[in-house]
Amino acid sequence: MSGWKIPLAIPNVGAEEARAVHDAIMAGDLAIGREQEHFERFVTDITGAKFAVSVSSGTAALHLALLVLGIGPGDTVVVPDLTFIASVNPISYVGATPVLIDVKPDSGNIDVDLITTFLEDLQKEQLPLPKAIVAVHLLGEPCDMEGLMSLSKEYGIDIIEDAAESLGATYGPGSIAYKSTGSIGKIGIISFNGNKVVTTGGGGMLLTNDGALASKARHLSTQARLAGNYYNHDVVGYNYRMSNISATLGIEQLKKLREFISAKRSIYRHYQDSLELIGDIKMMDTNPENNGTCWLSTALFQDKKTRVKVEAHLRNLGIECRALWTPIHLQTPYRDSLYIGTGVSSNLADCALSLPSSTSLKESEQREVIDVVISTLINH
Repeated sequence: MSGWKIPLAIPNVGAEEARAVHDAIMAGDLAIGREQEHFERFVTDITGAKFAVSVSSGTAALHLALLVLGIGPGDTVVVPDLTFIASVNPISYVGATPVLIDVKPDSGNIDVDLITTFLEDLQKEQLPLPKAIVAVHLLGEPCDMEGLMSLSKEYGIDIIEDAAESLGATYGPGSIAYKSTGSIGKIGIISFNGNKVVTTGGGGMLLTNDGALASKARHLSTQARLAGNYYNHDVVGYNYRMSNISATLGIEQLKKLREFISAKRSIYRHYQDSLELIGDIKMMDTNPENNGTCWLSTALFQDKKTRVKVEAHLRNLGIECRALWTPIHLQTPYRDSLYIGTGVSSNLADCALSLPSSTSLKESEQREVIDVVISTLINH
């Protein structure tokens, strides 16, 4: 249990998951089993990606993505300044250098116009271009993939989609309409952490339409062990394989994906309809042309002081809420990194607050959250 009267985002796991996991345990299929392959096929069916490699975390998937694309020391990788630090750390794992790009004020997604200007400047000065762009679909809202894919084609830069929060989301406008996030770029990654739309208790997946990249990622995820009866390995590998127990849980969760996303979207709309009447608050935007997951419904207040007051009031009443992440350029490991922007990420970090968004959130619980927020603003 979370310990909160109304938690922020907890797993929605029921009898079906318990039975499936119990059966796998009784069969002795804990580490390796047929459910791993079944789980991967299920995800490719949902996303339309040709290949999927299940791994131990979204971070592991991103690390493998960088490795199989040959990114390493001396290379740069573009990444949004507003994201969980796990979107950036794997860049450091491989010895590459992150370039931090500011985000759009409405969605918090990476600002493609800033990337375009950055690339144009590099080209004019005849400087090396980034090897990849990590495109984070923040809070489950698809970022400007059409713009990013255009840059990929023009400059020869690989796009890695961080779809950790957006499994089941589809991109809306333009030439790539209705494609699932994670299946559009060169590689996509998904997280199945406990607070995500669906969970395996902790896990991730690498998606790609390139069979060679998928095979290489799978090889590296199993300590680079060669086929056969002997423990022979050709390169340095990693213990990144997802367990069969996790995959078993994930299969049952995926059966409920549509239901969970529908609940998330309903929660977002209820917050939007109720809170935006106040005038001093708006919800982080969702593009009506997209079909995002609304992973965490996040409110924007006029200033940091108001956000802090609302946050404190909610928490004092046992209602879990959370400010957005500290921008990467302000995090100790990355303070010397190149940051391109005007402070949008810092403003969002100051003024945004994620509200309870569990798929099991009761209508009465959401009403309580809304009432507390409104009363705090009225008495502000």
